[in-house]
Amino acid sequence: MTGPYGDIIAAENGVPFTAPISELQTSGLPEHPSVSEETLQSSASTMVSQWERVRISKNISHLGDRIEKLRKRLAARLQACKAAVTSEELTPELELLESTRMFESVLTGTTASSTEFAKVPHVRIDGDEVLPRTVVLAERYLAIADGIWSPGSFTIYVDAAQKIEPLLLSEVLLLPASLKLAQLEFLLDRADEAFAAGPLPPIESSPFSAPIHSLRRLNQFEWQTILEPLVAFNHILADDPVHAFSRMEEENRAFYRLRVAQLAQYADRNELETAQAALDLARSAESQSISDPRLKQRRMHIGYYLFEEGFPALAQRIGYHPPLGEQLRSALLKQNEDIYILSILILSILIIVAFIAPLVPRNAFGLVIGALLFALLPATQGASDLVNNIVSALLQPRALPKLDFSKGIPEEQSTFVGLLE
Repeated sequence: MTGPYGDIIAAENGVPFTAPISELQTSGLPEHPSVSEETLQSSASTMVSQWERVRISKNISHLGDRIEKLRKRLAARLQACKAAVTSEELTPELELLESTRMFESVLTGTTASSTEFAKVPHVRIDGDEVLPRTVVLAERYLAIADGIWSPGSFTIYVDAAQKIEPLLLSEVLLLPASLKLAQLEFLLDRADEAFAAGPLPPIESSPFSAPIHSLRRLNQFEWQTILEPLVAFNHILADDPVHAFSRMEEENRAFYRLRVAQLAQYADRNELETAQAALDLARSAESQSISDPRLKQRRMHIGYYLFEEGFPALAQRIGYHPPLGEQLRSALLKQNEDIYILSILILSILIIVAFIAPLVPRNAFGLVIGALLFALLPATQGASDLVNNIVSALLQPRALPKLDFSKGIPEEQSTFVGLLE
């Protein structure tokens, strides 16, 4: 355990602060909030109508301060629990101590994601702290759900919020970390209230069991099952006229979504509009008279406009302004042979000149020519290696899209392979 409060948070005196999950009593603990769908939707709509977008600038976000305060509160609360534990009998205090490492991992994970949090939209509600929009959403959700999360209720809440103001792809990917942070803060708030009220009840009536169980389920949940449908433009990509997107492997679908987000970042359209523009272009290919059916099928796929030859049409439609790095990569791809050969030639000449020039004033012509011939091979080899390294750094490899046939191969895509002996 690291950090200024590591000596307080770490295990001492032989008390096992992280109990094996199999030993924890979870039967009977709630796993679904007792709140109706209508209440969740109403709360989400109210939240979006209240938050005020804040322009991101240096030091404006209060997330770092929030994490540091939580770290101090956690250390102080665990110190008080440690002082109250007098035996190995399970009590609410010991229950908190046993989950120490899980609590600390939440703070560590959020701190590690601070760069990503700093890039997403920030909001404030009623003059509160300026926080990432996902953190505010997670806090309000757990408040209405009384600290008990479930995939279904969370999906309802986020969907209701996105009907008014869609989240960015980067925000959706930060939802798990935001929920864990909000769950830890909810738990500490309940702990402060319980300790202030007097002696804690027996473990059977512990006010911490349900929130701790909720946080543990957050850590164990397979998030991809609900994050993909929560991406605001995912359903647009899924409407691909050739139905290829929905049959791709998850890694490739994630790559397509990331491409849309990257394009929208430098375009005059948002992520939803960028995805819709790609879909409109793919649909327009259906009405085109193309004699080659394979070419028509290719042009009816959204990937043709996101990555391949159809990209210029999409870039024009969304008002894309490529960054300098992409402009360099595009120039390399368009004039690849000329740039490659010319770069090696120029670098070879510069290397040879740098090697031969000091020899010219002091040596005979024949000796200079011999040195030039001797330097020719290593100079061209060095120039070739340097150009190859530069090109490899500028042009990152891209995985080819793959369809997911793990559940069987459709009849129209089946084939056979013959082997000749």
